[in-house]
Amino acid sequence: MAGRVSAEGSYLYRGLWRSGFAARVGTPRLDVDTQLSFYYEVPTRDALYLGDTSINFAPVALPAVVWRVGTGARYMLDAHLPGSSATREYAAGWNLSTSIDVFPGAPFVLSARLDRGQLFRTPVFRARATVGLVRERFELFAGYDHLQIERTALGGPLVGIRAWL
Repeated sequence: MAGRVSAEGSYLYRGLWRSGFAARVGTPRLDVDTQLSFYYEVPTRDALYLGDTSINFAPVALPAVVWRVGTGARYMLDAHLPGSSATREYAAGWNLSTSIDVFPGAPFVLSARLDRGQLFRTPVFRARATVGLVRERFELFAGYDHLQIERTALGGPLVGIRAWL
């Protein structure tokens, strides 16, 4: 049994920030992962939670490369902050994903992930890639995350820390 947890932050544009948290636990061939992002727009004090949880199978699980494919649920909570007159909105849907972790040589890690799904009837696409440096069990990483919800693009550079358990 192994796993990892991570936290990351990103400035997207015009006062929009994203904080992300992720966890993965399982065996080398089968695992469960979950990701949750909190989007906060400073000028309007608007907030949104977006996440997904998947069961993944690794057709390739070698010491230098792990490739996973998975399926699961995608969810959203439009979390208007106190003082806002708007009502909260919720949505759920499905998600398909594929990801790869490449370990070209210590201390480097290259990671990428593609997701395709829906929130209710709205198409969702996500692509991300990171490059990390590992020291002992901790990885500092930087990369880019792009989320497309129908015509709305939420993407930007990111930095974070990951603990390999």
